[in-house]
Amino acid sequence: MSRGPRLPGAFILLLGVGLIGGCAHALGRAEPRPADPEQGVSADLPCDSIPTPVRALDAGPPPAAPARTHPRLQLTLGAWVWGMSGRLGRSGDPVDVESTWRDTLEALDALEFALNSRLRIEWGRWSASLELDGAEVADTVRFDRLGAAIDARASLWILQGQAGYRVAGRRLGCGTCAPVGCLEVYGGARAYWTGVEARSAGALAPLSGRESSDRWVEPLLGLRGDVRWPSGWWLRGEADVGGLDGDRSRHALGAVGYRFSERVSVGAGWKVLDVDHRADGHVFDVRLEGPFLALTVTL
Repeated sequence: MSRGPRLPGAFILLLGVGLIGGCAHALGRAEPRPADPEQGVSADLPCDSIPTPVRALDAGPPPAAPARTHPRLQLTLGAWVWGMSGRLGRSGDPVDVESTWRDTLEALDALEFALNSRLRIEWGRWSASLELDGAEVADTVRFDRLGAAIDARASLWILQGQAGYRVAGRRLGCGTCAPVGCLEVYGGARAYWTGVEARSAGALAPLSGRESSDRWVEPLLGLRGDVRWPSGWWLRGEADVGGLDGDRSRHALGAVGYRFSERVSVGAGWKVLDVDHRADGHVFDVRLEGPFLALTVTL
């Protein structure tokens, strides 16, 4: 079936980066971030009780900053450009999928729908977050059955809820430009909704209209670390493991970003999710991996 003209994926991604950067710059100008490190730790930092900067090595321990008495709400919207590899569908007749994040980037206009979002609330040392990732894919992924390419469509939605507690937070140095580091443990649950529909196939793999869908929930436990500089730059890493009744999952991400103000920051990094689920005649043994770009607004 013929298609209309398609925009290059790289052009679409660059356009998205420009829009996110422009919004961040505009919002950042509306409320500039304090540049004077002597003012203490910014409210945008994840640690609420970090001491103010040390003014002299012999000045003794500085007084602790007052703890935040009101919650802080963060909304993150972005795009995770992932590649998919593995097997999914019915256990006795699975479909092999294979793509890289570059394949997705080159055919962004072929994505039927995609979403990446996170809502996080922090109060003192505690935090809670809700994250949603999802996509409907067809032309961005190669589907194979019995070694022959087939025409198929797949859907994947992941909803993750978690609660965390900050176990450590301190300034990593004595100077006023020293970064602030925080370590948080978190636990929660991750829910999956998956589906695959094989609509047609070649002579080597006759198949038409076969559908397979599944949903399940698994617990998870992980660690998250943040390092933030007074200049506005920050690093983040997190990793968790999950699974139940023979299922397993592993998730990790690393990101670097810049805080334009106390309310607006942007970040980019790499994210991996490896899932192995087999139950009730269904299989979902898939690895998702690729870069992401996100805009975070603190309310």
